[in-house]
Amino acid sequence: MAKAYDSHTTMHDDEDLMKELNKDKEAKAFYNALNKSNKFAINFRLQTAKKPETRAKRMNEIIQMIKEKKKFH
Repeated sequence: MAKAYDSHTTMHDDEDLMKELNKDKEAKAFYNALNKSNKFAINFRLQTAKKPETRAKRMNEIIQMIKEKKKFH
């Protein structure tokens, strides 16, 4: 049976997210300092987007939150 999304123990950082964060050292440092539950929340939102437009919208929102040093939890 296929899984809908990775569990908190197997979730990896989204490649596209990391590419964007590599463009901004301060944002990347903030992301790297986040705890596992915040990172999971971010990657879960990206992984569960069904449409490319939804994923792009979420990606933009997440990048903006990280740049503003806002956490999900």
